[in-house]
Amino acid sequence: MRKIVLDMMGGDLGLEATIPAVKRALEEFKDIEFYCIGDEGKLKEAFGDKVKIVKSSEVMKMDVDVMSALRNENTSMYVGIKTAMEIKADCFVTCGSTGGLLSLATVKVRNIPGIKRAALCSQIPNLKGGYTFCLDVGASTENSPEEINAFANMGSLFYKLVLKGSDNPRVGLLSNGAEAHKGTPNIIKAHEVLEQNKSINFIGNVEPGSPMTGEVDVIVSDGFSGNVMVKSLEGTVQVMKKLIKKIFTTNAVTKFGYLFEKKALNKTLKGFSSHEVGGAVLLGPNMNIVKGHGNSDEASFFGSIRLGVKLANSDLIDKIKEGINEKK
Repeated sequence: MRKIVLDMMGGDLGLEATIPAVKRALEEFKDIEFYCIGDEGKLKEAFGDKVKIVKSSEVMKMDVDVMSALRNENTSMYVGIKTAMEIKADCFVTCGSTGGLLSLATVKVRNIPGIKRAALCSQIPNLKGGYTFCLDVGASTENSPEEINAFANMGSLFYKLVLKGSDNPRVGLLSNGAEAHKGTPNIIKAHEVLEQNKSINFIGNVEPGSPMTGEVDVIVSDGFSGNVMVKSLEGTVQVMKKLIKKIFTTNAVTKFGYLFEKKALNKTLKGFSSHEVGGAVLLGPNMNIVKGHGNSDEASFFGSIRLGVKLANSDLIDKIKEGINEKK
């Protein structure tokens, strides 16, 4: 039976969001053993013996610094990581501090041998009805061409094994133009390295609007550029939602038209919701890790659990290790 460890206290809503999400997960994922980290009394009241409960008395602050994250062994995230390592869990899920998670993953879990930097990865809905997998989107600010090349290897495997997409996913390098000579010196060098990588299907440079077109499956970048791209896209989607609402509430005619378009419109916008995507994945550490949104509600946290189940049922980490060993 697969084991998934859940940080029940992380995130803005804490148990208010995580308890109902786990109840839903227990109904849907019968073959998963859940370890819930948090307030022992409240968790026992909610679940009884349906889950494994591990006591934790504190919540890690969202703005925690590295040393505090590592020193405070009573936070639900710290206890969760420790528990996941002890029981050799198939995945760890949290909505807590990104900085704290990166600190614990780097120092306690440690990266897969051969992986220098971890990458935070997001799934962006595209016009083809699927998702474009983007990494790094904020685990680091600067990355070497070799690190970006490692991201391409991990991203390709994730797309094939977890998203169950193409067996030969198209990999693009984020830049300010499609031409090979575009970009910073670091990006131009990364382009050269990626071209030599026979393990991936590298299609060249792609621009910031590419994730939503579906013309590429995996986009790799340094963490700073990837973070700016994703936040820009998220901001654009929010503005478009407001503009659409404004258009349909202009007058009686547009309001009437909305009645006919409501179903299709809601279905389209649903794909951009964190409820559907679930959260980000931290690739590189020697453990499957899902980082949910800090403001996750019940549906969002359930989405993170669902993504964790997909990771748990994949052989992603083993395949990444195999790929590294083949290159030695």
